[in-house]
Amino acid sequence: MKDLNDLYIFALIVEHGGLSKVEQKTGISKSKLSRRLSNLEKNLNVKLLQRDSRQIKLTAIGEQIYQYVQSMLLEAQTVYDLIDQLRGEPIGSITVSLPIDVAERIMPLILPEFMDRYPKVEIKFIVTNKRVDILKESVDIGIRIRQNLDSDQNLVMRHLGYTQSVLVASPHYLKQHGIPTHPTELTKYKLLSNIENENQTWLFNNQTLNENLSLPIKPFVKAASLTLLNCLATDGKGIALLPLLKCKSLILEKKLIVVLPEWELPTGNFHLIFPSRSGALPASKVFLDFLIEKIPPLLKEMQDI
Repeated sequence: MKDLNDLYIFALIVEHGGLSKVEQKTGISKSKLSRRLSNLEKNLNVKLLQRDSRQIKLTAIGEQIYQYVQSMLLEAQTVYDLIDQLRGEPIGSITVSLPIDVAERIMPLILPEFMDRYPKVEIKFIVTNKRVDILKESVDIGIRIRQNLDSDQNLVMRHLGYTQSVLVASPHYLKQHGIPTHPTELTKYKLLSNIENENQTWLFNNQTLNENLSLPIKPFVKAASLTLLNCLATDGKGIALLPLLKCKSLILEKKLIVVLPEWELPTGNFHLIFPSRSGALPASKVFLDFLIEKIPPLLKEMQDI
């Protein structure tokens, strides 16, 4: 029988877009990967990939063979999944990308329990508010909060809940400058936004009045740091656009007051994005299942006021 590992190597090169990424992920040298791929092409007597210094591209026959290899690997994975279940303890490393505030607000509440459950799973977190290319960066799981769900057909999305945004200001600021009664009055105030765009449009919805409003905004301060905006709002420096997750405790302590509470702002979709579970490592699967178990009730609890 031919060495089926060569087919696995071929699939890895296609999925990760080149030899360098596979080398980083597996530790197998580029020279060895190239040699295994060449052996496979020689044994099959076909050209599977067109390669240059910047990218790889499947040939027509390579595309067909890749589809068969994916099916083969999927069937093989079920065997390993069964063995992993029998062993009971996932081992390995995973890479997870997530926004700064999720890393600072949510992970500290749930990660210790995961580490106790699965002490042999290692996690590398990529903490950034910028978009991360899951496949290009070889990320196993992405945690994202956006108004719209990602629509990449090469990835799987799992919706976990919604995040609510509110406008808040300190009692001192509102006493000094007055309380706005309609969104159009916001242009008279110093606005603090967690969106970094220069020109912004804030969307408002009033279900009682059945009214929707799009309001052009030029914030006085723009920052991705929710902690900074929280501090500025509490210190009476303006009206801040913040996730309720971030400022709930200050609202309950009366250090911040919700402005225009009858007007709803767009919600954020809290979701996971990841390659197909069929080929995921056990360590990645258990972390996915843990997030799916823990985050939805936590989101609800953290936004109840």
